Amino acid sequence: MEILFPILLILFVLFVIRQILKAGKAEEYEIISIKDKIDAPSFDHTLYEYTSVCGDIEVNYKSLPSFNSAFITLLKKYAQEGWELYKVETIWEHRKPGCLGTLLGWNIARVPHQVFIFRKKK
Repeated sequence: MEILFPILLILFVLFVIRQILKAGKAEEYEIISIKDKIDAPSFDHTLYEYTSVCGDIEVNYKSLPSFNSAFITLLKKYAQEGWELYKVETIWEHRKPGCLGTLLGWNIARVPHQVFIFRKKK
């Protein structure tokens, strides 16, 4: 219990210093709402329907010799259902630091996600 007060005092001082330093800097990242982009599509979405698959592909090397084989297997699976690979995109997620990360001065983390987008005619 005796050590709790000094630790809390140090954390509070670090927080105050961080807030003072942060007040002088402009925000580095602008987070854009996805909803803003969905309302005005730049493609003709009336001819096709779309689906997406997260890009994490696990390869069982006992049954498949390479990553390429696993990717071709994924493409064939969707092709049997009538889907064609439309594009592969990298979508960035912005993660804000938590309480401790804010105290330590961590910035917003950008995490990439690979997404395979498939389409087929309606």
